[in-house]
Amino acid sequence: MVVEPDARDALLAPRARRLEKRLSKLLPDVRLQTVFTWSGTFAETRDGLPLIGPCAELHGAFVALGYGGNGITFGVIAADILCDLLQGRHPATTVQLFDPAR
Repeated sequence: MVVEPDARDALLAPRARRLEKRLSKLLPDVRLQTVFTWSGTFAETRDGLPLIGPCAELHGAFVALGYGGNGITFGVIAADILCDLLQGRHPATTVQLFDPAR
């Protein structure tokens, strides 16, 4: 696992070239041109659950962070929770489960 942004980004070009070579072998008749590459840090919480709800540090702000490999599922849950909170409804169980301050 690479945590430091500079070290992570230094791996981008070699990894992109490796992917290009693999894809070229799979599609030898296709002319490939890499137009864009990116990298990012993948992280998760200690309990594996995302952080969804009010942000204690920013009054009036809400967060939806740390989806990990379950982004679609937790994204839908986050949308439901945040919609409820913004409309003044407080689904206690789910709000506590995903509370950013837990």
